[in-house]
Amino acid sequence: VISVCNIREMVVKVIPKGLKITMGTAVGVFIIATGMSNIKLIQLNGSGFLKLGELNNPEIILAAVTILLILIFSSRNMKSGLLLAMIIGTVIGIPMGLTTVPKTLVSLPPSMAPVAFKLDILGALKLVYIPFILAFFMGDFFSTVGNLFGIGAKANLLDEDGNFPDIKKPFIVDAVGTCIGTVMGTNTVTIYAQSAAGVEAGGRTGLTAVGCAICLGLSLFFTPIALMVPNSVSSAALITIGLGMLSCMEKLDYSDFTESMPAFVSVMGTAYTYNIATGLCLGIITCVVTKIAAGRAKELHPAIYIIAVPLLYYLVALA
Repeated sequence: VISVCNIREMVVKVIPKGLKITMGTAVGVFIIATGMSNIKLIQLNGSGFLKLGELNNPEIILAAVTILLILIFSSRNMKSGLLLAMIIGTVIGIPMGLTTVPKTLVSLPPSMAPVAFKLDILGALKLVYIPFILAFFMGDFFSTVGNLFGIGAKANLLDEDGNFPDIKKPFIVDAVGTCIGTVMGTNTVTIYAQSAAGVEAGGRTGLTAVGCAICLGLSLFFTPIALMVPNSVSSAALITIGLGMLSCMEKLDYSDFTESMPAFVSVMGTAYTYNIATGLCLGIITCVVTKIAAGRAKELHPAIYIIAVPLLYYLVALA
């Protein structure tokens, strides 16, 4: 409903430009963190701080080799370099015991019967659940915004004001996917940060998404092959793709503290909470605070102050 009625579009328009153009970096940091945590390259120590993982771990070694291959192929401007590096990394993982060779290459998709249409909507609409629904909604809403602008910035699709032209179209697609996916029993069908892989490969139009959809549909019958790819290899791809998205920060006005500080908080918030929506919410609230503190509250759209209220609730609900 909020997508069709342009409410989503109105909310996005009032988000400060500095935050919009740096969402790509926030998404990149999220992707890097995903890759590093998957192979346990970064871990928590006993005091709650981050520490370097065990570098003699076979998973880390295979990831490092795959990253090296990606860098070599990318430096030679090979369009299929990322895919080729992942194939070679998967083969190298066989003697290392990290690649599981399947007994069969083709299999039928599993039945959806146990999860499809197993909803109790009336039961979920009890008053006691409303706060939780709101918290989930805010997370999904701003996670989508962060991913959309982050990937759009990397693809150079944003205009000079940091806005995404025709943003209603991807919002509608996201809304329909979210609703249908829920009914079918899947996790949230939304805009994923990993979509940056398509942009990194040169994708700029809807044809890229259609091609991915066809390949994913066919992959349902070749699941054993897809499962061959070791965690280390896919994580290496994520890390290198994330690194390529850090360049979005170069368009930020660092001479204006009220622009650079919210962007910094958004990126660091995403990195340390491992949540794009949380990082964006922290960035918006920081922007409101810094603008008021600098006596420049009028520079922000009045609606941003209204939006900040449910965002505060969202952050409190997470705690």
